[in-house]
Amino acid sequence: MRENGREPHVGTGFLASPNLLLTNHHVLPDAEAARQSFVAFDAQVTVDNRPQLPARLELDPDGFFAADQRLDFALVRVAPGPDLRAAGCGGDVRLEPAQRLPQVRP
Repeated sequence: MRENGREPHVGTGFLASPNLLLTNHHVLPDAEAARQSFVAFDAQVTVDNRPQLPARLELDPDGFFAADQRLDFALVRVAPGPDLRAAGCGGDVRLEPAQRLPQVRP
């Protein structure tokens, strides 16, 4: 989220589809917060501790926005821009019918 030209708030999320970002409601509580936010993919440092520039895209809550405070989710459209795969982001994961998924437990 941008405030006075600064970027003080950080949240996490992932692409639920090629153009929809899923995050928490407390990260993007409404469409206005999404309008003032952007998403950065592949933000990391290199092995020599230099920042790698992330793929940065704007959000388009006017195209789609849904959120639920009780379920703590927000789903927002990523604005059309450069292909995420070309930016090194996204892609499909092929699962075989007998392949087990990792379990995540609290």
